[in-house]
Amino acid sequence: YQTEAELRASRLAFSVLVNRPGDDNFVLDRKEFSPDVMRGIVAKYDDYTEYSKRQKKLEQFLIFAAVKNSSEIKITEEKIGMQRSLMESDKYRYLPELVLQGRYSYGHEFSPPLDDDKDYWTIGGALRFSLPFGRSKSREYKAGLDELLYRKDNARMEQMREIIGSVNDFTLSLTTLPLSYYSRGLSRKSWELAEASYNDRKLSLSQCLEKEANCSADTRATIAQRFRFFYAYNDLLGKVGIGYLIHGTDEETKFYRELEDFLGK
Repeated sequence: YQTEAELRASRLAFSVLVNRPGDDNFVLDRKEFSPDVMRGIVAKYDDYTEYSKRQKKLEQFLIFAAVKNSSEIKITEEKIGMQRSLMESDKYRYLPELVLQGRYSYGHEFSPPLDDDKDYWTIGGALRFSLPFGRSKSREYKAGLDELLYRKDNARMEQMREIIGSVNDFTLSLTTLPLSYYSRGLSRKSWELAEASYNDRKLSLSQCLEKEANCSADTRATIAQRFRFFYAYNDLLGKVGIGYLIHGTDEETKFYRELEDFLGK
């Protein structure tokens, strides 16, 4: 009863998330999480992390992509450009300003006339000096620029830390997932042998049930490990800023082509 209640609650929560009535029927598309896709990802990343130098290059590529796709870093870079523009404008605010003016004249305003010619060009100029009322804001602008540069460096370091941590988590799942499947295979084989022995009256019911319980526990552990594997994979791609790559799409092909070019494969 508790399991059914949890399923109903999960179904209602999911329906709310997708803005659908709670009694709607839906079917989950599992083809993206099929064993074939999983084996392909495992084989691909086993190759990418086979050597420590190659794994470092993998981390570098992912860090570069994460920095490139980071909206926080993009916004900070725009603010840095604006701050530098303010500093440049403040640098020249006290320089003298020379204003030149020219005018064509027929000479009627001159008395007595300058000569017999009636046409004149008059040229004048004004030299202006700014009075330094108040203090310059250059120090404030410099302090603001230093703060923005610090925030940008800090964001890059945070991106690096998160990517390296996600790569380590995902690499660990590459090792534990095959072990989980291997353990489940042994438990299933042991239970099948125990079931055959029980049918031949060579094994007691309690012993057969014990083997079945061990097989069920290992099967559930494999399912949980498979979930952790896909979660770690999606978490890594999310931190890179590209989101989940649907298998076989142009986006996935382009991403892994660029990655393998970077790795020199």
